Order: sequence, then C-alpha cells, then structure tokens
Amino acid sequence: MINNKNKITSNVKLEYLNHLFKSLNNLNINYCVLRGYEDLPEIITNDIDFGVSISDITLFFDVLKTTMKNHNFLVQVELIRHSVIKMKLINNLAETIKIDVWWQFNYIGMEYINIDKMLNSRKFYKNTFFIASNEYEFSLSYLKELLHNSIIRDDKIEILNQKMIDNSHIPFNQYFNKKIIGDFFTSVKTRKLKLRMLSFRAKISILLKNIFNHGLFYVSKNVYLFLQIKYFNKNKYSFLINSLNKKNE
Repeated sequence: MINNKNKITSNVKLEYLNHLFKSLNNLNINYCVLRGYEDLPEIITNDIDFGVSISDITLFFDVLKTTMKNHNFLVQVELIRHSVIKMKLINNLAETIKIDVWWQFNYIGMEYINIDKMLNSRKFYKNTFFIASNEYEFSLSYLKELLHNSIIRDDKIEILNQKMIDNSHIPFNQYFNKKIIGDFFTSVKTRKLKLRMLSFRAKISILLKNIFNHGLFYVSKNVYLFLQIKYFNKNKYSFLINSLNKKNE
C-alpha cells in the first residue's frame, strides 16, 4: 500500500497491527479500541485508543513489547497521566503509530465511566479486534469533551448524533441523575456547543457520587495521585514502559 500522509497503512504497519490484535485476542486480554476504529487496520486516521482492564494492563504491555520487537518498532512516550499512557511507536523506516492506553476514565482522579462495565459490553469487529459498544463509545466521547473542555466541538456533534441510541443512558447512570443525563442528550440534539454550566454540574455530580460509592479517603487519595503524576512523578508507570525499548533476553 502507498502511505498517504500517515493515514493509509503501509504493509509494515498493517502486519504489525494484525499481529498485535491477534496476540491480544489469543491471550484473552480484556481490551477494546475506544473510537476511530472504522477503517482499522487498513487505514489509521488518528491515534489508536485502547481501553484495558486494570487486571490485564501488565500483560497488555508485555504483548506490546513482544510485537514491537518482532516488527522493529521502538516507543516514544508522549504523555503520562493517572491511568493513561500516550505513546508513539516508530519503526526503522521512520513510520509511526500513535497508541493511547487507558485503564481508568477519570477527571482529576475521579472515575466517570467504569471501564470493566464497558469491556463487558465490547463487540468483536471485522473478526479482528474488539471495540466499545455504541452506548459506551457515545458516553466516553461526550464526557471527555464536556469535562475536559466544557464544550462540544462542532466536528464532534454529528458523530455523537450518529452514535446516540436508545440505551446510551446506561453508562451515565452510575454517576449522573436523570436530569443531567437528559441535558446531555438535549445538548447533542440541539447542537449546543458551549456547556460550561452543564460541565460544572457534571463535575459536582462525579465528585459526590465518587465519595458516596468509594468514600472520602479513596477520592482524596486518587485526586492526590492524579496531581502527583501530572506535576511531579513522571516515572509512576515506569514498570510498564521502561522495558519496552529493551531487547528481550
């Protein structure tokens, strides 16, 4: 294949992605690709975002290391946050694949979607890899925009409208009441982009629900951990990433 601005997957990258997905599947690793999967593995349109169960995260990185070595890729870590690592894989032909790995979805350390519930509803796609179900893909895409940006970008609205289905409320139920959930859907249907007040209400709801579900000590500890990793402890997940560029024994 011809590489067109890093979107059309070269034979080398295609072989790597197929090997990666096959290895993850063979080991029954509990993962899914979160979004932007429609043309994979033949076409890479953006970063490949993985959601991985915390119980399988070490094994996921072991597979990543082995497959990278077999296809002559090295890794460059681009960002580390609480329960997420963003990486760029680079091979000896200077081809790149961007991979983000999430094992919790949180705002300042406070969970807003349960990743294990999401993985329990995953679907097998193209007989090649697992993807998030529509309701979880919708909720994750919406909340990431709302919580982190307080707006919904215009180019996201149409995608969200397409993904919104009858049971899209299910992932929201754990952390939001019916009124807030209804306002989520209304903002998409009416194409309302600026959502500062709704974003604030959602964050308060996440805080209160996390305290109710897990206790104040748990929430305080996770907020502290988030801030520590973001500003001070860039090596928090060194046990996962330090070995990626090392040759296997």
